[in-house]
Amino acid sequence: MEARSKVKSQGVTLEQTATYQLVSLDRERAAIKSSIAQHAANQKIQNPAMPGMQADLTKMDATGTGNASLDLTQVLPSSGTIDFHSEVNMAMDMGVQKQPMTMKADVSVTFESK
Repeated sequence: MEARSKVKSQGVTLEQTATYQLVSLDRERAAIKSSIAQHAANQKIQNPAMPGMQADLTKMDATGTGNASLDLTQVLPSSGTIDFHSEVNMAMDMGVQKQPMTMKADVSVTFESK
């Protein structure tokens, strides 16, 4: 299953595509894979650290993958992993010139229920 949507997060409007795949199903157990891609076009955003100051977002791309094992008798997944990479380029007015910034993040999460 693929879902496309516009999302607004922390003042940024972005396009998001999420894909979910049922890998296996055996009685009350299931395994799923997922992927996500996010992209934001050029836009002005508010700087949460400095109210009233705007930043020019010039690029925002993010991708992620995950998998989860489910016990269908429980509310939450029994285990899984998530790997996510994002890159954001923006510029802020600092007096008479723009100060460019690039932020990159890689996140890996593993979870398991007890």
